Amino acid sequence: MSDSPWNRTSLVGVVVAAMAVSIGTAAGLALVPVAGSFVGLFVGGFVAGMAIEDRPLLEAGVAGALANVGLLAASAGIGNGVVAAVAALGSIDPATLLVSIALGAAVGSFGAHFGDDLRDGLTEPVGDANTRVATPDHSSPVAESSVPQAADEADDHEQVAEERQTEEPAGPRDDVELERD
Repeated sequence: MSDSPWNRTSLVGVVVAAMAVSIGTAAGLALVPVAGSFVGLFVGGFVAGMAIEDRPLLEAGVAGALANVGLLAASAGIGNGVVAAVAALGSIDPATLLVSIALGAAVGSFGAHFGDDLRDGLTEPVGDANTRVATPDHSSPVAESSVPQAADEADDHEQVAEERQTEEPAGPRDDVELERD
C-alpha cells in the first residue's frame, strides 16, 4: 500500500479545515476590505495546520477552494436567491474562475503548511547542541564531500595538539638560548 496523500486524508480533517478556513475567510473579508478573503483563507489554513496532526495540506487546499467558490456564490446570491448565485458563477469567465479557485486552494494549503511547521516546532523537544552530529545534506555533491573532510581535519588538529602537549616539557623557556659574553 502506498503512502499517498489520499490515504492519509480523513473526513474529520476535511471538516475541521473547512470550518477553520470558512470562518477565517468570513473574518478576513470583514476586517480587510481589499484582499481580506485571501488573508482569511491563509489564517484559516494556518489554524487548520495547527489543529490537524497529519500535514493537512490537501484538506486545507480543498477547504480553501470550496470557501472561495462559496464566497463567489454568496456574493452574487445575497438577496437574489440560489438560482441567481449559480447563474452568477456561470457568467464568470471559466479561466478567471479556475484561477480564483486555484489561488484559494494554494493560499489555504500555504497557511496549513506554516501552521503545521509551527506546531511541529513548538511540540518537538529541543536536542542538546553538544550531541548533534553533522549529517551530510544530500542536496549537492559539495555538501556531501565537505562534511566528512571537515570532520577529518578537526580530528587531525586534535591529534597534533595532543602530541605536542605530551612531547614538550612544561619548563619555563627551556627552548630559548641566550648568548652571554
